[in-house]
Amino acid sequence: MKNIIYSFLAIVTLVTSCRKSDNPVLPDDLLRVPIPQFAIDSSADLTISGQDPASFTGKFTLGQYFTADHAYQSFDVVVRKSGGEVKILQGNVTQLPSTITVTGEQLESLFGSAIESTDFFDIGADAILAGGQKIEAFPADGLPSYDPNIATFPNLGPTSIQYGVFCTYDASIYKGNFVVVQDDWQDYHAGDVVPVTQIDDTHFSFEYASLDAQPIIVEVDPVTNATSIANQYFGNYGAGFGNFFIQSVTSGNNVVLPCQESFSVVSNISSDALGDFGNYRIVMRKQ
Repeated sequence: MKNIIYSFLAIVTLVTSCRKSDNPVLPDDLLRVPIPQFAIDSSADLTISGQDPASFTGKFTLGQYFTADHAYQSFDVVVRKSGGEVKILQGNVTQLPSTITVTGEQLESLFGSAIESTDFFDIGADAILAGGQKIEAFPADGLPSYDPNIATFPNLGPTSIQYGVFCTYDASIYKGNFVVVQDDWQDYHAGDVVPVTQIDDTHFSFEYASLDAQPIIVEVDPVTNATSIANQYFGNYGAGFGNFFIQSVTSGNNVVLPCQESFSVVSNISSDALGDFGNYRIVMRKQ
């Protein structure tokens, strides 16, 4: 991780108004920024049916990490279609936690077209701060809005969720060059190309940009399309940082989306010299 040293500078009650990748020097003007937290309700649909996408009904809860923090005016729950256009799903949410329902018909109406087998929908929340500033869930530059150091916060949940059209797992997709959509660990930036290697019918691998990089083996459950990573050494970042290990954590964002030729996995990263660095999500899509 290129910014690994700054993991020790995380401030529990404050998040910087600019991203670490924009300026690695901690600024003097810090803003109180609420951190949205999403939880998918498993009693509703978890994926979009490829046969009848308009029948989809998903349910999720929007909350925030610091439950007593009222440094915001409201949240706009937004949805991004297939990594592109962003629309407001539900605006002016002021009471948290708030349970929200999204339907296939609603998504088709918002974006003005039928849901195709290759579509996927990311849902996040734009935070409108007390001073009027907006922290966007999906900035146009593709960089994360929140400093990745927040991943070290205990029991941090996802700041966004994703619904995709369910397609049967096809192992042959998961080999070749993949484009990075999101890398919270920040070894890669959006748009970087990373080779993915097929191991067998239920395993593929990729590497982080570490020293002594080792294949990170991703296992796929072909029945549910869920991804997981067993605890494994994946490399190091130089003298004094120790050996780095990765292991997936339970998350609704651990999934392969074969129709979209993409995968996502949320993992805990730690070092035997520096300890636990928290949970980080990586998302890639085939080039």
